[in-house]
Amino acid sequence: MVIRTTVVELARDGTLRLPPAIRRSLRKQNRLSVTRIGTSLVLAPVPEKWTQPSGRVIKYQNGLILRDPKVMFGTPVIAGTRIPVRTIVGYLDSGYSVNQIRKEFPFLTAAQIEAAARYNRKRARQTH
Repeated sequence: MVIRTTVVELARDGTLRLPPAIRRSLRKQNRLSVTRIGTSLVLAPVPEKWTQPSGRVIKYQNGLILRDPKVMFGTPVIAGTRIPVRTIVGYLDSGYSVNQIRKEFPFLTAAQIEAAARYNRKRARQTH
């Protein structure tokens, strides 16, 4: 693996201004993954298998939880949002009540939050 460090500018609109040589080398890449490590941004090509959705959408908890390869690479999310189940479970594990979570995410219903908790409990039983 070749590691190359290049200083790039960040435009006012939040886009990266890449030097022409880097743009040419990335021209054939359909998608790039951007990861922040400290003050650095790491650009890497997205693996081909991530860009080819299987087309298989799976619904759980009466459709309140969704796994879709086109949404967050198939991470289980609250249906109609991009909020991962693990985020809601993290709040619950930290001691937040359903009402406190609803204050953080006012567009979520109590049923969606409870579905995330049920989904997580069910998955935990299946892995043990």
